[in-house]
Amino acid sequence: MKERDVLNVIRSFIDGTAKEWDWDDFISIPIKDDPFLENIRVKCSALRQEFPSVQRGQYCNDEGFKVLEEFIRMIEQKMKQNNQY
Repeated sequence: MKERDVLNVIRSFIDGTAKEWDWDDFISIPIKDDPFLENIRVKCSALRQEFPSVQRGQYCNDEGFKVLEEFIRMIEQKMKQNNQY
């Protein structure tokens, strides 16, 4: 999984366009070849516990979604540094 893939998964999760198993696959399958992305994946998998939702059916609370938006910015910055964006 590359930066753009992770970026797309997080964006689609936030805006509700992710397919049924996209998020589960993302948080469940380690990204072995990129420690930066693996760290983000691990943190995403813990958002539910760290920022529990008060609304039924929501993955995490608003603070958790802010963290996801920060991950997007971090990935975009890395892609810009690598001239991939």
